[in-house]
This record gives sequence, structure tokens and C-alpha cells, in this order.
Amino acid sequence: MHESYPERKMDDLTDSDELRAASEPTGYGAPEPGGSPGGETTEKVQDQAGQAVSKAQEQAGQAVSKIQHQAAERAAGQKDRLAEGLGSAADALTQMSRQLHDSHQDTIANVADMAADRVRQMSDYLRRHEVGDLMDDVEDFARRQPALVLGGAFALGVLTARFLKSSSPSSGRTSRRGMGGRTGYGDSMVQESPSYRPSSEPGYRAGQTRSTGVD
Repeated sequence: MHESYPERKMDDLTDSDELRAASEPTGYGAPEPGGSPGGETTEKVQDQAGQAVSKAQEQAGQAVSKIQHQAAERAAGQKDRLAEGLGSAADALTQMSRQLHDSHQDTIANVADMAADRVRQMSDYLRRHEVGDLMDDVEDFARRQPALVLGGAFALGVLTARFLKSSSPSSGRTSRRGMGGRTGYGDSMVQESPSYRPSSEPGYRAGQTRSTGVD
């Protein structure tokens, strides 16, 4: 009896250890073989975030493309209007040149002819090229010839202003209005003086003299 007691004690301890091991998890905080709910949630959030970023990038790219397309259309419209305006300016310079030739101002008329030719060439150039090509060419030319660009713009402005001033109908009306107010030499400066009338005092008739009291 005394010898078998330790064996039963060891058996009891072994059974209790097995029960305790079976009731506890295999590791502290270790995920289950099928995957923990927390890990699945993290992966799902990451997938949703990636999809949202991709969608935002796609929408941003579409918006940028739309803006670029609209800007290109506006620039093309402005280019066409500029070409039309330059063509009208060239026609005006040609008309001014003819008027200058008629008035025997051949030197200025020749300058106007050259300016009209250059402006007409610019108008044709704008009609033939796209906006991107124009910007590249203008930047390159401005870097190579800055003084020529400024001088040409100034000369064109002076000639256009001269033509507009000479062709304005208000200048002719002003000159005619200034001359129409005078009917003769010095008429506008001379005022008619009132006729002289001798004063007559009561009791005296015309032709009588007034006595001064001195003999």
C-alpha cells in the first residue's frame, strides 16, 4: 500500500497537466490556423484603400486631360481670331500706304507696305501652324532676336495709330467746325459797339448850349 501511493500521485499530476495543457491556447496571442478576424480586416482595409487611390488617380487623370483639351480648344480659337485680326491690320496698312502714295509721302508709304507684308505673313503663318508649334517658335525667336521683336511691335503700333487717327471722321468735323464759326476776317473778335447818343437834360433842346455863368 505504501509503495503504490507515489505512483498514483504521479498519475494524478500527469492527468492534471494534460487537462491544463488542453484547456490553454497553443501560444500567447498566436493566430489560429484559419486566420484571425483582425488580420482579415486589415487586409480588407488595405485593399479598399488601394482601390480608392487608384480610382482617385484615374479621375484626376481624366480631369487633367479634359482641362488640357479645353485649354487647347480655347488657344486654337484665340489663334484663329489673332490671325484674322492680323489680316485686317495688314489690309488697313495697305490702305494707309495707298493714301500716303496719293499724298506723295512715298517714304512712309514704303514703310507701311513692308509692314503690311510682314503682318500678312504672320497671319498666314498662324493659320498654318498649331498652338504648340507657335509657342516653341516664338520663344526661340524671342531668345535670338529680342530687340527686333520689341522694335517691330513699336513700329507696328505707331503706324496703326497714325492710320486710325488720319482715317477718323471726327478730325475732319473738328476742323470744319473751327472754320465755320468765322464769316470774315476778324468777325469773331470784333463786337459791335453801341451807337453814341448825346445825353439830353430836361429843359434843353437840341442845338442849345448850356450857360456856364462866365461872361
